[in-house]
Amino acid sequence: MQEIVFTQGSLIGALMAQAGPVLFGTMLVLFGGALVISLLLKTSPKLFHLLVAFICILLCLWIGVISLDLAGASANATIGSLAQVSALLSTHRVLLVPIPFFLLLNALITLLVYGEKISDRHAQTYRHSVILSVWVSFILILLIGFESLI
Repeated sequence: MQEIVFTQGSLIGALMAQAGPVLFGTMLVLFGGALVISLLLKTSPKLFHLLVAFICILLCLWIGVISLDLAGASANATIGSLAQVSALLSTHRVLLVPIPFFLLLNALITLLVYGEKISDRHAQTYRHSVILSVWVSFILILLIGFESLI
């Protein structure tokens, strides 16, 4: 049984070889849920538990993607006419990488401090901060993903 699961042509073997894109794709799917939940915080304050869980998982996945990148598991050298553009975008990606992490960490801390009171009127600024942090993180991760394609 083990030979069938971990053979060269198996699905698990292919996924293990492509761990970076799998983690990145999982992040994008979870971000879809986090975006919707962040908008529903005002009407359903009990959803903050779910949003905290999503953000924790997103932070872990982001650390995993960065770890794979630093380990060189997803290093692609571009040769030819796009080599110079790829080098410039690589520098830009390195500068963008910490921003989503800190924005998500900010949203997580804000949610943990306010809890279900995040929907109260006095916490409106903080709720908007959480929403903005999640949305900007999503946009930046999409930008990093698109830049990685070149």
